[in-house]
Amino acid sequence: MTDWTPSEPEQVRIFEERIAPAVFPHAPADSPTLVVLDGQVGSGAPAAASRLATEYPEGIAIVSNEGLTAFHPHFLELSRSRSPEATRLLAEPTAGWMTSSLRHARTTGRSMLLEGTFQTPSAVLAACDVFAQSGFATRVVVVATPRAESLLAAASRYMLDVRAGRGGRFTNVESHDFGFDATGALTATLETSPSVDRLTILGNYDAVLFEAERTDASSFAGATQALRRGQARSMSAPRSMRWLSELRAVTDFALSMGRPSSPVGELLIELHTVALAEVLPRMPLPTDSQARTAAEATLTRQLVELRRTVPVERPAVDVAAPVVAPSGPDRGISR
Repeated sequence: MTDWTPSEPEQVRIFEERIAPAVFPHAPADSPTLVVLDGQVGSGAPAAASRLATEYPEGIAIVSNEGLTAFHPHFLELSRSRSPEATRLLAEPTAGWMTSSLRHARTTGRSMLLEGTFQTPSAVLAACDVFAQSGFATRVVVVATPRAESLLAAASRYMLDVRAGRGGRFTNVESHDFGFDATGALTATLETSPSVDRLTILGNYDAVLFEAERTDASSFAGATQALRRGQARSMSAPRSMRWLSELRAVTDFALSMGRPSSPVGELLIELHTVALAEVLPRMPLPTDSQARTAAEATLTRQLVELRRTVPVERPAVDVAAPVVAPSGPDRGISR
Protein backbone atom coordinates (compact mmCIF):
# COMPACT_ATOMS: atom_id res chain seq x y z
CA MET A 1 0.00 0.00 0.00
CA THR A 2 1.22 3.50 -0.82
CA ASP A 3 0.85 6.32 1.68
CA TRP A 4 -2.70 7.06 0.49
CA THR A 5 -3.82 4.45 -2.03
CA PRO A 6 -4.33 0.75 -1.18
CA SER A 7 -2.59 -1.64 -3.56
CA GLU A 8 -4.67 -3.83 -5.86
CA PRO A 9 -4.29 -6.91 -3.60
CA GLU A 10 -5.30 -4.78 -0.62
CA GLN A 11 -8.34 -3.49 -2.49
CA VAL A 12 -9.38 -7.08 -3.26
CA ARG A 13 -8.93 -8.05 0.39
CA ILE A 14 -11.01 -5.07 1.57
CA PHE A 15 -13.82 -6.04 -0.76
CA GLU A 16 -13.82 -9.72 0.18
CA GLU A 17 -13.39 -9.27 3.93
CA ARG A 18 -15.24 -6.03 4.63
CA ILE A 19 -17.45 -4.82 1.78
CA ALA A 20 -19.09 -8.04 0.59
CA PRO A 21 -20.15 -9.23 4.07
CA ALA A 22 -21.44 -5.78 5.06
CA VAL A 23 -23.22 -4.82 1.83
CA PHE A 24 -24.49 -8.24 0.79
CA PRO A 25 -25.58 -9.96 4.03
CA HIS A 26 -28.73 -11.44 2.50
CA ALA A 27 -28.96 -14.80 0.78
CA PRO A 28 -29.15 -15.24 -3.01
CA ALA A 29 -32.68 -14.81 -4.33
CA ASP A 30 -34.66 -17.24 -6.45
CA SER A 31 -35.76 -14.30 -8.60
CA PRO A 32 -33.18 -11.51 -8.05
CA THR A 33 -33.78 -7.89 -9.03
CA LEU A 34 -31.55 -5.04 -10.12
CA VAL A 35 -32.95 -1.62 -9.22
CA VAL A 36 -31.21 1.46 -10.64
CA LEU A 37 -32.13 4.63 -8.72
CA ASP A 38 -31.24 7.84 -10.55
CA GLY A 39 -31.35 11.40 -9.27
CA GLN A 40 -29.18 14.51 -9.39
CA VAL A 41 -27.11 15.44 -6.34
CA GLY A 42 -29.45 16.84 -3.68
CA SER A 43 -32.49 15.04 -5.08
CA GLY A 44 -32.97 12.90 -1.98
CA ALA A 45 -32.11 9.68 -3.78
CA PRO A 46 -30.19 8.12 -0.83
CA ALA A 47 -33.24 8.47 1.42
CA ALA A 48 -35.46 7.12 -1.34
CA ALA A 49 -33.13 4.11 -1.64
CA SER A 50 -33.70 3.17 2.00
CA ARG A 51 -37.45 3.36 1.58
CA LEU A 52 -37.41 1.43 -1.69
CA ALA A 53 -35.45 -1.34 0.01
CA THR A 54 -38.48 -2.07 2.20
CA GLU A 55 -40.30 -3.23 -0.95
CA TYR A 56 -37.90 -6.19 -1.08
CA PRO A 57 -38.34 -8.06 2.23
CA GLU A 58 -36.15 -10.90 0.97
CA GLY A 59 -33.24 -8.45 1.12
CA ILE A 60 -31.56 -6.11 -1.34
CA ALA A 61 -28.08 -4.57 -1.22
CA ILE A 62 -27.93 -0.77 -1.48
CA VAL A 63 -24.76 0.17 -3.36
CA SER A 64 -23.51 3.69 -4.08
CA ASN A 65 -20.16 5.34 -4.69
CA GLU A 66 -20.55 7.34 -1.51
CA GLY A 67 -21.22 4.24 0.57
CA LEU A 68 -18.27 2.34 -0.85
CA THR A 69 -15.92 5.28 -0.32
CA ALA A 70 -16.28 4.86 3.44
CA PHE A 71 -14.36 1.56 3.22
CA HIS A 72 -11.18 3.36 2.11
CA PRO A 73 -8.51 2.76 4.81
CA HIS A 74 -7.70 6.50 4.85
CA PHE A 75 -11.29 7.68 4.54
CA LEU A 76 -11.29 9.84 7.68
CA GLU A 77 -8.07 11.66 6.82
CA LEU A 78 -8.98 12.25 3.20
CA SER A 79 -12.56 13.21 3.96
CA ARG A 80 -11.29 16.05 6.13
CA SER A 81 -9.54 17.61 3.14
CA ARG A 82 -11.20 19.83 0.60
CA SER A 83 -8.55 19.17 -2.02
CA PRO A 84 -9.51 17.72 -5.42
CA GLU A 85 -6.55 15.37 -4.94
CA ALA A 86 -8.24 13.86 -1.89
CA THR A 87 -11.36 13.30 -3.94
CA ARG A 88 -9.33 11.47 -6.58
CA LEU A 89 -7.57 9.31 -4.01
CA LEU A 90 -10.92 8.24 -2.61
CA ALA A 91 -12.52 7.73 -6.01
CA GLU A 92 -9.94 5.43 -7.59
CA PRO A 93 -10.38 2.37 -5.34
CA THR A 94 -14.10 3.10 -5.04
CA ALA A 95 -14.48 2.58 -8.78
CA GLY A 96 -12.91 -0.86 -8.44
CA TRP A 97 -15.16 -1.75 -5.53
CA MET A 98 -18.19 -0.69 -7.56
CA THR A 99 -17.15 -3.04 -10.37
CA SER A 100 -16.61 -5.84 -7.85
CA SER A 101 -20.03 -5.17 -6.27
CA LEU A 102 -21.78 -5.40 -9.61
CA ARG A 103 -19.97 -8.63 -10.43
CA HIS A 104 -20.64 -10.11 -7.00
CA ALA A 105 -24.37 -9.35 -7.14
CA ARG A 106 -24.75 -10.70 -10.68
CA THR A 107 -22.74 -13.89 -10.24
CA THR A 108 -24.23 -14.82 -6.85
CA GLY A 109 -27.83 -13.88 -7.66
CA ARG A 110 -28.20 -11.24 -4.95
CA SER A 111 -30.70 -8.45 -5.47
CA MET A 112 -29.07 -5.04 -5.68
CA LEU A 113 -30.18 -1.40 -5.62
CA LEU A 114 -27.66 0.79 -7.42
CA GLU A 115 -28.06 4.44 -6.38
CA GLY A 116 -26.34 7.40 -8.00
CA THR A 117 -26.30 10.10 -10.64
CA PHE A 118 -25.77 8.47 -14.02
CA GLN A 119 -24.17 10.52 -16.77
CA THR A 120 -25.65 8.73 -19.78
CA PRO A 121 -28.66 6.48 -20.42
CA SER A 122 -26.34 3.97 -22.12
CA ALA A 123 -24.56 3.23 -18.82
CA VAL A 124 -27.84 2.37 -17.12
CA LEU A 125 -29.17 0.36 -20.04
CA ALA A 126 -25.93 -1.60 -20.36
CA ALA A 127 -26.00 -2.57 -16.67
CA CYS A 128 -29.65 -3.58 -16.88
CA ASP A 129 -29.00 -5.65 -20.01
CA VAL A 130 -26.10 -7.54 -18.41
CA PHE A 131 -28.14 -8.34 -15.30
CA ALA A 132 -31.19 -9.31 -17.37
CA GLN A 133 -29.05 -11.83 -19.24
CA SER A 134 -28.17 -13.34 -15.84
CA GLY A 135 -31.83 -13.83 -14.96
CA PHE A 136 -32.48 -10.61 -13.02
CA ALA A 137 -35.66 -8.57 -13.17
CA THR A 138 -34.72 -4.97 -13.93
CA ARG A 139 -36.24 -1.75 -12.63
CA VAL A 140 -35.31 1.91 -13.03
CA VAL A 141 -36.50 4.50 -10.50
CA VAL A 142 -36.01 8.21 -11.25
CA VAL A 143 -36.43 10.90 -8.58
CA ALA A 144 -38.23 14.01 -9.84
CA THR A 145 -36.90 16.80 -7.62
CA PRO A 146 -37.16 20.48 -8.64
CA ARG A 147 -33.85 22.11 -9.48
CA ALA A 148 -34.19 24.78 -6.79
CA GLU A 149 -34.63 22.17 -4.06
CA SER A 150 -31.79 19.87 -5.07
CA LEU A 151 -29.37 22.74 -5.75
CA LEU A 152 -29.92 24.15 -2.26
CA ALA A 153 -29.71 20.67 -0.73
CA ALA A 154 -26.33 20.17 -2.41
CA ALA A 155 -25.07 23.50 -1.08
CA SER A 156 -26.38 22.81 2.42
CA ARG A 157 -24.78 19.37 2.50
CA TYR A 158 -21.42 20.83 1.59
CA MET A 159 -21.66 23.53 4.27
CA LEU A 160 -22.58 20.90 6.85
CA ASP A 161 -19.51 18.92 5.83
CA VAL A 162 -17.33 22.00 6.29
CA ARG A 163 -18.90 22.73 9.66
CA ALA A 164 -18.29 19.14 10.76
CA GLY A 165 -14.68 19.23 9.60
CA ARG A 166 -15.22 17.05 6.55
CA GLY A 167 -14.07 17.95 3.04
CA GLY A 168 -15.09 16.92 -0.46
CA ARG A 169 -18.65 16.32 -1.62
CA PHE A 170 -18.85 19.74 -3.25
CA THR A 171 -21.06 19.91 -6.33
CA ASN A 172 -20.78 22.93 -8.61
CA VAL A 173 -23.69 24.30 -10.61
CA GLU A 174 -22.55 22.72 -13.87
CA SER A 175 -22.23 19.23 -12.40
CA HIS A 176 -25.58 19.52 -10.64
CA ASP A 177 -27.36 20.63 -13.79
CA PHE A 178 -25.71 17.91 -15.86
CA GLY A 179 -27.18 15.35 -13.46
CA PHE A 180 -30.55 17.11 -13.51
CA ASP A 181 -30.66 16.95 -17.31
CA ALA A 182 -29.43 13.34 -17.28
CA THR A 183 -32.54 12.21 -15.42
CA GLY A 184 -34.62 13.56 -18.30
CA ALA A 185 -32.43 11.92 -20.90
CA LEU A 186 -32.71 8.52 -19.19
CA THR A 187 -36.48 8.79 -18.80
CA ALA A 188 -36.94 9.85 -22.44
CA THR A 189 -34.78 6.98 -23.65
CA LEU A 190 -36.76 4.43 -21.66
CA GLU A 191 -40.06 5.92 -22.81
CA THR A 192 -39.20 5.67 -26.49
CA SER A 193 -37.35 2.35 -26.25
CA PRO A 194 -38.52 0.46 -23.16
CA SER A 195 -35.75 -1.96 -22.29
CA VAL A 196 -36.23 -2.60 -18.57
CA ASP A 197 -39.01 -4.52 -16.86
CA ARG A 198 -40.35 -1.70 -14.72
CA LEU A 199 -40.09 2.10 -14.58
CA THR A 200 -41.01 4.29 -11.62
CA ILE A 201 -40.95 8.09 -11.26
CA LEU A 202 -40.95 9.30 -7.66
CA GLY A 203 -42.02 12.80 -6.66
CA ASN A 204 -42.21 14.70 -3.40
CA TYR A 205 -42.36 12.55 -0.25
CA ASP A 206 -42.01 9.45 -2.42
CA ALA A 207 -45.30 10.09 -4.20
CA VAL A 208 -45.45 7.81 -7.23
CA LEU A 209 -45.87 10.05 -10.28
CA PHE A 210 -45.54 7.21 -12.77
CA GLU A 211 -45.41 3.42 -12.50
CA ALA A 212 -45.52 0.88 -15.32
CA GLU A 213 -44.28 -2.55 -16.28
CA ARG A 214 -43.07 -3.30 -19.78
CA THR A 215 -45.59 -5.08 -21.94
CA ASP A 216 -45.07 -3.43 -25.32
CA ALA A 217 -43.32 -0.51 -27.05
CA SER A 218 -45.70 2.05 -25.53
CA SER A 219 -45.64 0.77 -21.95
CA PHE A 220 -43.71 3.74 -20.59
CA ALA A 221 -45.55 6.46 -22.52
CA GLY A 222 -46.05 9.53 -20.35
CA ALA A 223 -43.02 8.92 -18.14
CA THR A 224 -41.15 12.03 -19.31
CA GLN A 225 -44.22 14.18 -18.79
CA ALA A 226 -44.56 12.83 -15.25
CA LEU A 227 -40.88 13.57 -14.55
CA ARG A 228 -41.15 17.14 -15.85
CA ARG A 229 -44.29 17.69 -13.83
CA GLY A 230 -42.49 16.61 -10.68
CA GLN A 231 -39.43 18.71 -11.45
CA ALA A 232 -41.56 21.80 -12.14
CA ARG A 233 -43.83 21.64 -9.10
CA SER A 234 -44.03 24.71 -6.90
CA MET A 235 -43.19 24.57 -3.21
CA SER A 236 -45.89 25.18 -0.65
CA ALA A 237 -45.74 28.46 1.29
CA PRO A 238 -44.21 26.84 4.42
CA ARG A 239 -41.70 24.91 2.29
CA SER A 240 -40.77 28.10 0.42
CA MET A 241 -40.18 29.89 3.69
CA ARG A 242 -37.95 27.06 4.91
CA TRP A 243 -36.09 27.12 1.57
CA LEU A 244 -35.41 30.86 1.89
CA SER A 245 -34.41 30.45 5.53
CA GLU A 246 -31.97 27.69 4.63
CA LEU A 247 -30.49 29.78 1.81
CA ARG A 248 -29.95 32.67 4.21
CA ALA A 249 -28.29 30.36 6.76
CA VAL A 250 -26.06 28.74 4.13
CA THR A 251 -25.02 32.14 2.80
CA ASP A 252 -24.33 33.57 6.26
CA PHE A 253 -22.21 30.57 7.16
CA ALA A 254 -20.24 30.72 3.90
CA LEU A 255 -19.51 34.41 4.37
CA SER A 256 -18.58 33.88 8.03
CA MET A 257 -15.78 31.57 6.89
CA GLY A 258 -14.21 34.39 4.91
CA ARG A 259 -14.21 35.16 1.22
CA PRO A 260 -15.98 32.26 -0.59
CA SER A 261 -14.05 30.28 -3.15
CA SER A 262 -15.11 30.82 -6.75
CA PRO A 263 -17.14 27.59 -7.10
CA VAL A 264 -18.93 28.16 -3.77
CA GLY A 265 -19.61 31.78 -4.64
CA GLU A 266 -20.97 30.82 -8.06
CA LEU A 267 -23.28 28.27 -6.43
CA LEU A 268 -24.60 30.85 -3.98
CA ILE A 269 -25.05 33.41 -6.75
CA GLU A 270 -27.09 30.92 -8.77
CA LEU A 271 -29.23 30.08 -5.74
CA HIS A 272 -30.00 33.75 -5.12
CA THR A 273 -30.85 34.19 -8.78
CA VAL A 274 -33.24 31.22 -8.55
CA ALA A 275 -34.74 32.65 -5.36
CA LEU A 276 -35.51 35.98 -7.05
CA ALA A 277 -36.68 34.49 -10.35
CA GLU A 278 -38.59 31.39 -9.20
CA VAL A 279 -39.08 30.81 -5.49
CA LEU A 280 -40.15 34.25 -4.29
CA PRO A 281 -42.48 35.03 -7.26
CA ARG A 282 -44.34 31.74 -6.74
CA MET A 283 -45.02 32.33 -3.06
CA PRO A 284 -48.71 33.05 -2.33
CA LEU A 285 -48.09 36.59 -1.16
CA PRO A 286 -49.69 39.81 -2.41
CA THR A 287 -47.50 41.57 -4.94
CA ASP A 288 -47.28 44.66 -2.74
CA SER A 289 -46.85 42.83 0.57
CA GLN A 290 -44.15 44.07 2.94
CA ALA A 291 -42.89 40.51 3.43
CA ARG A 292 -42.30 40.07 -0.29
CA THR A 293 -40.62 43.47 -0.57
CA ALA A 294 -38.34 42.80 2.40
CA ALA A 295 -37.37 39.34 1.14
CA GLU A 296 -36.63 40.67 -2.33
CA ALA A 297 -34.49 43.48 -0.90
CA THR A 298 -32.51 41.05 1.27
CA LEU A 299 -31.92 38.61 -1.58
CA THR A 300 -30.88 41.41 -3.94
CA ARG A 301 -28.47 42.85 -1.37
CA GLN A 302 -26.89 39.42 -0.78
CA LEU A 303 -26.64 38.80 -4.51
CA VAL A 304 -24.82 42.09 -5.05
CA GLU A 305 -22.45 41.31 -2.18
CA LEU A 306 -21.70 37.82 -3.50
CA ARG A 307 -20.99 39.10 -7.01
CA ARG A 308 -18.63 41.64 -5.53
CA THR A 309 -16.70 39.20 -3.35
CA VAL A 310 -16.48 36.00 -5.43
CA PRO A 311 -12.84 35.46 -6.48
CA VAL A 312 -11.79 34.59 -9.99
CA GLU A 313 -9.89 31.42 -9.04
CA ARG A 314 -10.25 28.88 -6.25
CA PRO A 315 -7.16 28.63 -4.00
CA ALA A 316 -5.43 25.26 -3.71
CA VAL A 317 -5.86 23.29 -0.50
CA ASP A 318 -3.33 20.84 0.91
CA VAL A 319 -4.60 17.26 0.53
CA ALA A 320 -3.63 16.28 4.06
CA ALA A 321 -4.66 19.46 5.84
CA PRO A 322 -7.56 18.87 8.23
CA VAL A 323 -10.44 21.31 8.18
CA VAL A 324 -11.17 22.86 11.57
CA ALA A 325 -14.77 23.99 11.71
CA PRO A 326 -17.07 25.16 14.49
CA SER A 327 -19.51 22.69 15.99
CA GLY A 328 -23.13 22.90 15.03
CA PRO A 329 -26.30 20.99 14.19
CA ASP A 330 -26.01 17.85 12.13
CA ARG A 331 -28.98 18.53 9.89
CA GLY A 332 -29.66 21.59 7.75
CA ILE A 333 -27.56 24.70 8.35
CA SER A 334 -30.67 26.59 9.47
CA ARG A 335 -31.92 23.81 11.80
